[in-house]
Amino acid sequence: MPRQIWKQSVVLLLCLVVSILAATFSYKQMKRHVRSEFLAITEESAKALQSRMNSYLTAIRGGSSFFNASDHVTAKDWRDYVDGLDIQSSFPGINGIGLIFPVKEENIPEFLAKSRFDGIPDLQIKPETAFNEKFVIKYIEPLEPNFEAQGLDIAFETGRRTAANTARETGTAQLTPRIVLVQDDTRSPGFLLLVPMYEDAANSPEGFIGWAYAPFVGTRLFDKLTSSQGKHFEIAIYDGTEADPGALIYQTPEGSITHSEYTNTATMQLDMFGRTWRVDWRACLTFESAIGNKQWLIILISGLGMTVMLALLFYSQLMREREIQTIVAQKTEQLSAREAELRELESRWNLALKGARIGVFDRDLANDGYVVSDTLKELMRLDPNMPDEEMREIFLESLHPEDRDKLFASDQACIDGKTDRSIVDFRIKNPHHDGKWLWMHGDAVVAERDAQGRATRFLGVQIDTTELHEMQHKLEASESRFRTIFRDAPVGMALCNDANCFTETNHALSVLTGYKAAELNGARFRKIMSRDAYLEFLPHLQDVADNAGKTYQGEIELLHKDGSAVWGLVSISGIQVHGYDKPVLVVQIQNITEEKAVQRIKNEFVSTLSHELRTPLTSISGSLGLILEGKNVDIAAPVQERLLNIAKSNCDRLTHLVNDILDVERIKSGSVGFDIAPSDLNSLIAECIDQISPIEGSDRIEQRVACEGSVADVDPNRLQQVMTNLLSNAMKFSQKDTDVIVAVQDAGAALRVSVRNTGDAIPDAFVAKMFEPFSQADSSDTRKAGGTGLGLHICKQIVERMGGEIGYDAPEQGIVEIWFTVPRSRAMDAPDLGEAHQRAAGS
Repeated sequence: MPRQIWKQSVVLLLCLVVSILAATFSYKQMKRHVRSEFLAITEESAKALQSRMNSYLTAIRGGSSFFNASDHVTAKDWRDYVDGLDIQSSFPGINGIGLIFPVKEENIPEFLAKSRFDGIPDLQIKPETAFNEKFVIKYIEPLEPNFEAQGLDIAFETGRRTAANTARETGTAQLTPRIVLVQDDTRSPGFLLLVPMYEDAANSPEGFIGWAYAPFVGTRLFDKLTSSQGKHFEIAIYDGTEADPGALIYQTPEGSITHSEYTNTATMQLDMFGRTWRVDWRACLTFESAIGNKQWLIILISGLGMTVMLALLFYSQLMREREIQTIVAQKTEQLSAREAELRELESRWNLALKGARIGVFDRDLANDGYVVSDTLKELMRLDPNMPDEEMREIFLESLHPEDRDKLFASDQACIDGKTDRSIVDFRIKNPHHDGKWLWMHGDAVVAERDAQGRATRFLGVQIDTTELHEMQHKLEASESRFRTIFRDAPVGMALCNDANCFTETNHALSVLTGYKAAELNGARFRKIMSRDAYLEFLPHLQDVADNAGKTYQGEIELLHKDGSAVWGLVSISGIQVHGYDKPVLVVQIQNITEEKAVQRIKNEFVSTLSHELRTPLTSISGSLGLILEGKNVDIAAPVQERLLNIAKSNCDRLTHLVNDILDVERIKSGSVGFDIAPSDLNSLIAECIDQISPIEGSDRIEQRVACEGSVADVDPNRLQQVMTNLLSNAMKFSQKDTDVIVAVQDAGAALRVSVRNTGDAIPDAFVAKMFEPFSQADSSDTRKAGGTGLGLHICKQIVERMGGEIGYDAPEQGIVEIWFTVPRSRAMDAPDLGEAHQRAAGS
């Protein structure tokens, strides 16, 4: 009865706990839902803020493109352009759009005179500063609300000056820190957004013109970013990463909304054109009251009600059980008389069960009796109701022939007193079951002896150890497989002891490092790593060694025995082994040197494309943007034609880039056919020089013929493609007022063509890979000369397909020479060569 009451009490307690937990879970779910919805609207607000800033950047860049696209911009031209944008309705929060120009102290009179000519008669530079270079606001429209800003030298203040210099140096748009605009009577926090302008598409510092810019006031710019702002949440924006009141740019007006009892806030840091802004959101009462619910309270009340009902049911059941217990007590008295008959049998089995673990047998040696437990019959897959004597016969028949004598000898030695116990492992098989051999562990003792010391009672147990033997066999097989895998694995593998020394290594690790197994065993990781790489790797290795079950994986630069660098993907795991205080380390090293090389090429490719695509796309976007924005403004036809020519020129540049990439893949795959024909090499080179004559600098090309009869088996069109690439490179990298020399020389069975120019020497580190795809001596985004790095690679592919070679020489200081060879023509009929050349050139 007490036990039943205890169980019922536990059930009631569980019901109560489940009700509370369910209510708590529902409450937390409600809170998570509120939090999730709040984070969603803050994400929407952040995107709206970034979108608004990006749209204003587009407007400023449009002004920059308008200025670059025009031969001369007067104050009236700028006013007409800005009026056409209608910034008051199209760009709320922006004060205007203007142009800032750098003016050195000695050039101020010339600058003021030009300003008067451009339609600004009374321009005054203010305030006075100690800097030799002034950053003067020349144009700002609409002028009336920004009159105080015209002529302002923004270099007077550190934040404005720093942002302007950063924009000029990096070629990127930059925001100033939090400032107060001189034209803002409210003295509200604001800032300037500056976009650098350059004469050339390469954005070189030498071609810097000035800045297109726009002034903003935070209270107008960030108001009503989304429909939820001011209705469901407050927003505060700070210039910097901290919520410093002195850095506040914008804040929802105080008192406009009421905060709720819940604390739902969010903070995000946004990168804004060189500045980091901290944005804080806080939910209001209307938001959380609309999202929250009271479902958790309903669950709690329902659970408590069910608990009370269950308690009443248990009380009724308890009363019934007390009546039953009275009846049971009466029956118990009737059974007490039979307990005495069972005590003798119980005493006999208690002695046997002392040493029993699973199956028990009791053998009466004096009377040749045999008693076994039901469990032992079950172990032998026999019927529990089978007579004990019959079971004994089956046991003797089921013994494995190899184990029979061993079992009998062990039992007899114990019976004779030679041993204290008979302990033996043996096998049996029940032919009537599944015919499977079963492993048994027997443990028997002599329980009684007579006065003469002869054994009269032999008592023992048997345990089925089949599963244990199978597991041991599987373990041995597993260890064998591990040894095989370890030895023959295609990746480097090693075992390390608690001193972090190699205890065993495989062949793949020897191939990877160049060391034999005998050289590695007993050595530390330091042997196959540089000092710096080892010091960086050692803490990770020690961490795994000190914590069983922990793993580490990382890319590590290894040192080959010959001194070369090899990159490996290293995986280390610690396994706790019995008898060792620290884990045994299992090390795998996969050779990823080629993957790292591919990654390097990929990075160079991305860097090249980012540079080569950004410049033409910026020009195309700016030109087309001005044309589209000009649908509401009367833009002169010559200006429109110039903008379209800019876009067309840059589209051609992009097409050339794509064609180069496609040529590499097509030539490499063999899908490009070559029409090899006998051709006059001197004539082909002369035609190529003539074809590029419109290019600036082509008049500096000089062709020298060192041998007559320069007939080669080539594809004329592909040869001209090679020459165009080499000549373009030579003109691009030649020093000013120097010639480009093209020469054809006799090279035995081949003709050697060289293109030589005077310029900077190619770095030694680049020479080995100058004909690889996407390779450039200067691969930075700020390089002076554009290009994808595919030209020389395409030349190499074409020359090798025509049976020649290509290379580089620097015969003397300041001279750069790219050469290639082509096979001499085997045709001997000289009169037919001109006709063959004409057919090949026309194909």
